[in-house]
Amino acid sequence: DEDRRIAFDLPVDEWKSLVEGTSVEVHPSPESSSCRGDRQGQATLEMYRAAASNYYFMGADGIYFFNLFTRGYPLEDDAYVIMRDLSDPAALSRRDKLFMATYRNWRPDTDTLPVTLTAPDKPVRVGLMVGDDLQRARNNTTLREATLRLRLDKWGPDDQIEVRLNEEPLDLSGARVLHPDMRDEVRWNAETAPWTYERAVLSGPGLWIEFDLHNTLPRKGDNRIEIKLLTVPDADREFDLTLTDVDLRVTYDFVGKDGPGSRL
Repeated sequence: DEDRRIAFDLPVDEWKSLVEGTSVEVHPSPESSSCRGDRQGQATLEMYRAAASNYYFMGADGIYFFNLFTRGYPLEDDAYVIMRDLSDPAALSRRDKLFMATYRNWRPDTDTLPVTLTAPDKPVRVGLMVGDDLQRARNNTTLREATLRLRLDKWGPDDQIEVRLNEEPLDLSGARVLHPDMRDEVRWNAETAPWTYERAVLSGPGLWIEFDLHNTLPRKGDNRIEIKLLTVPDADREFDLTLTDVDLRVTYDFVGKDGPGSRL
């Protein structure tokens, strides 16, 4: 990525197909920065884990750390934790992750964030790659929570939306809606670096909608999230409702609810 943001859906499978039948290995490199990383703009451990899970799912032979040194040199302990957890798919198993929809979208069949919701007949579709087998984790009781989160900017008082995950509707009545107060906005402006994606597209921290996914889980691999605006905006509306972020927070109970007997 030309701006060094971590990418979660690099087309690793396409590179693997190009070298099929040869001794060439594919080692993608997760970039070190993120628009929603730490205060220095660095990608978090959970982001690194999610990106690597996706790369391994698409056939990566290993992970290459090109810009990890930007976390500081000599490397601190957190950098060695990243290298340990990304060293092998087994090392990533049952580790908390943050999967994120890409901002620089290379897919022709999905929309690129940020994207406006302008009319009921123009739903937006966002791709979300998930390398973990969440249904298997639920079956063996190691999945603690899977939370799909949407961030929308310039939300109007009369706006209503519909959200679907792989064509399955999600229940908005059970979702959490987080409205930041003025203290949150002041803190956000103070802590968010001016070069980040947020400063370019947002007027503030935005409104978050969170779904705890109990009945409908993302599948392993590529997923589609569709958001439809159900209300017709007023003709004199000054700003369009804008979808800025889609992500999936996954947390695990490492030994499972059944204890050491839980199977991988």
